[in-house]
Amino acid sequence: MGVTIKDLANQLKLSPATISLALNNRPGVNEQTRALVVETAAKLGYERITQTINRVPKGSGNIQLVVYKKFGRVVADTPFFAALIGGIEAQTRRHGYQLLISQISDHESLDQVIKILNNNPKDGIILLATELTSEDMLPFFETGRPLVALDGSIADNRCDTVLINNYQGAFDATAELIRFGHRRIGYLHSLVPIYNFQQRCAGMVGALAAAGQSLPDKYICTVEPSIDGAYRGVKEWLESNPELPTAFFADNDFIAFGAMKALKERGLTIPGDVSIIGFDDLPYCEIIDPPLTTIKVFKHSLGKLAVDRLLARMRDEVAEVVRIEVATALVTRKSVRDIQTN
Repeated sequence: MGVTIKDLANQLKLSPATISLALNNRPGVNEQTRALVVETAAKLGYERITQTINRVPKGSGNIQLVVYKKFGRVVADTPFFAALIGGIEAQTRRHGYQLLISQISDHESLDQVIKILNNNPKDGIILLATELTSEDMLPFFETGRPLVALDGSIADNRCDTVLINNYQGAFDATAELIRFGHRRIGYLHSLVPIYNFQQRCAGMVGALAAAGQSLPDKYICTVEPSIDGAYRGVKEWLESNPELPTAFFADNDFIAFGAMKALKERGLTIPGDVSIIGFDDLPYCEIIDPPLTTIKVFKHSLGKLAVDRLLARMRDEVAEVVRIEVATALVTRKSVRDIQTN
């Protein structure tokens, strides 16, 4: 029987938890203790030690996360992006790298960040590309650093991309409304023209077409992609659109939340009068009244995959450029009514 973590703990008079942290290169252990654990494990023939020692190449640089707020109306300090960044932080730490975060909101801050990147030739870049186009990416290509675009689709073969399967998520959301008998389905559409929302629109239209339906202009309500913006937009829309659909698909949960507030103020019940389904599965979805049916985005997984791909690129382990789309999942709660049973 091989050497175990418990054997190492007994040998060094340390806890199994400390041994595990040291061998997996995680925080919580000082460098002297970590070195002692690794050295002892190697001497005793711990079977995972070679993999552990070789996991992080020395002098391999940092990971630079660049948060680019081009519009400032989508990328913000919200639970969605907090979870996305949390996934990046956890995976970066697990591999023993340091995560450096820079934010860009104007041309001056862009110049400053590019200067930082140019001064750190061993660093890799994860660029939050939610609001970006291929043209916006050019300064980052020119740095020559390993680069992964996260949460945005870049029409360029110079970098890897990790993003949500937006089309599939919106298709599934709309198909759920159709399954419950809805034939007059409206769209709460973001006025910010980013790739994610464009693909969600395409997914909704695709699901309607597959069911022999269409999306009339009178059922499209275009709003800011925020709670307050959606509330104001839907409130104004209701004043000039007396004919309501029986259900709405919203581009994101914030839009759904704002719409629900405006609809309730109008004296309408959800889902009694109007059903709503969102996109993202934010924490608030479970506590809003009624709890919101939505599309779950695996935010931590997106961040993790971006880190893994960047590290493979930094270590010259891959040559091909890939596009990784992470599937979504329907989360059923109480905001959608089955109108076939009434």
